[in-house]
Amino acid sequence: MTEPHSKAELAPPAPGPMRQSVSTKDRLEKARMVRLVLSPEGKPGIDLTTRGPGRSQYVEARRSVLRQALSQKGLGKIFRGKAVALSSKEIEDLIDETVRRLEDRIIELCGLARRSGDVVLGLEPVVAMLEAGKAQVVVQAADLSQRSTERLAPALVRAGARRVVLSEKAEIGRKLGRVDLGVVAIRPSTLAERLAVEAERHQGLMGASEV
Repeated sequence: MTEPHSKAELAPPAPGPMRQSVSTKDRLEKARMVRLVLSPEGKPGIDLTTRGPGRSQYVEARRSVLRQALSQKGLGKIFRGKAVALSSKEIEDLIDETVRRLEDRIIELCGLARRSGDVVLGLEPVVAMLEAGKAQVVVQAADLSQRSTERLAPALVRAGARRVVLSEKAEIGRKLGRVDLGVVAIRPSTLAERLAVEAERHQGLMGASEV
């Protein structure tokens, strides 16, 4: 029987480059923030790649912080009057679109991990992986049944794995070559670390980490 991964193997990676939030002045890991950019025409946007051109500033990947940064007052302070003002609807639409883009990135990473053999699909295989201490991240569909969610929950707690709740089973399944797919688990790996970071940003922009 294969032994579960040791604590050393599951230890978080060393912090990457740090950036200061223009909103709160806190210094955080760049990968866990979002980059606000300004187009040549002055239109505010969000660059998830952190590599796009243009003037930019970083803020925490939290919906309330991002909403404040994108307000007329926030943009005026960040970009010194160079930014075009956004309506409340435009701000919410921009954040929601960013959430959808993060979902696509997370599922894309699941696909890459699957090709490398680091993924299991379906409730029972995922629970078995969690019980063996071999799962680092679990992706769950928002419409997973209550019975399945209750079956999954204690195993997640015991394993200490990160969970991210995304769209419907049909959508996750479509992107991973299944009709319906409610649960995916990823073994500890570089891809799992990247997925965990995206899951953290997704959770923050959904507002799930806020009181």
